[in-house]
Amino acid sequence: MDGLCKNDRFAEAIELYNLLEKNGLEANIVIYNIILDGMCKTRKLFEAKELFYNLSTKDLQPDTRTYNIMIKGHCKEGMLGDAQELFHEMEDKNVAPDDFTFNILVLGFLLQGNDTDKAMHILRTMIERGFSPFAETLSELFNLHSTGGPNYEHIKTFLNLFPEG
Repeated sequence: MDGLCKNDRFAEAIELYNLLEKNGLEANIVIYNIILDGMCKTRKLFEAKELFYNLSTKDLQPDTRTYNIMIKGHCKEGMLGDAQELFHEMEDKNVAPDDFTFNILVLGFLLQGNDTDKAMHILRTMIERGFSPFAETLSELFNLHSTGGPNYEHIKTFLNLFPEG
């Protein structure tokens, strides 16, 4: 299924999933993560949300990967408030965010939301919890810094935390 989704053959992956289910095989959270990821990548966020919120009816609980997929899907659609709500829901349900979770949110607020203040707040929280920004995240911060935009000083202060080299 994962190979089908990664090769833009999502419809075939769903057919395979339906066939498995029809034959009485129960999918685990890994299979659902693959399907959710495929849905989000093919811009079927509404369907992904429906499946996500119905996982409990299948006696499955979303894990960190599941939440990351859904948060990223929301960020890509510009639904940053919903992405942030998912982050809070994740923590409320004692599902630990990881470095991907934080980087997805930071990039979402930088690229989709144009909200540097929110991105910087998430970035600070990420670092306080012992996670590091990815190269892509730092690259976006450097790009914003080099343009000298309205949050230039805010970004400059953050970038000064890193040693030159």
